[in-house]
Amino acid sequence: MINTILFGINIILSILIWKLILKPSILDYFRDKLFDLREETRAYYIVNDIPLSDSSYKNLRELLNNYLRFTENMSLVGIIFLAKKIHKNREIYEYITKEVDSKFKFQDEQLDIIAKKVREKSSSIVLNYMVFSSPILISLFISIIPVSIFLMLAKKTLNELTCKVEVISVALIEISKIVTSYIITKDNLEKISFEFS
Repeated sequence: MINTILFGINIILSILIWKLILKPSILDYFRDKLFDLREETRAYYIVNDIPLSDSSYKNLRELLNNYLRFTENMSLVGIIFLAKKIHKNREIYEYITKEVDSKFKFQDEQLDIIAKKVREKSSSIVLNYMVFSSPILISLFISIIPVSIFLMLAKKTLNELTCKVEVISVALIEISKIVTSYIITKDNLEKISFEFS
């Protein structure tokens, strides 16, 4: 009975730690990365004397601001569900693709490259947030760690054992050569001594 009560308390504590400490910390970490990316983008425009009123900067800043605003509400399951729905409806998919591409297609090739990098980096940051903020995926990841460590140790032990077996086999081959040469030499000596007697 006491084990059941302690198990229940542990589950409640785990949920509280997740909701009050871990998840907000994960959110802050990935939002900081988005803020840093926004600052890097701004610095690029300033260093290259591109006005911050340029439509390319405004579009990139709007993208990053939207990610910052809605990161907390994003979930991996929700995004997968939404992507599946969009891919089923060809018209919506083509419309969204066309709109997004037109927003981030510029006359300057260098700005196209920067926009692509910023979009890829920001998508990666948000995707990482969704993975690390999923309690199921984190639990799976944490449970895989001991298995991975065990497999790495087993592989290391197997490699060491293989090296030792190779050393022993080389030593046995050398011993067999010595014994064989000794036997041959002994037989030769007996033949020679037999011939002289």
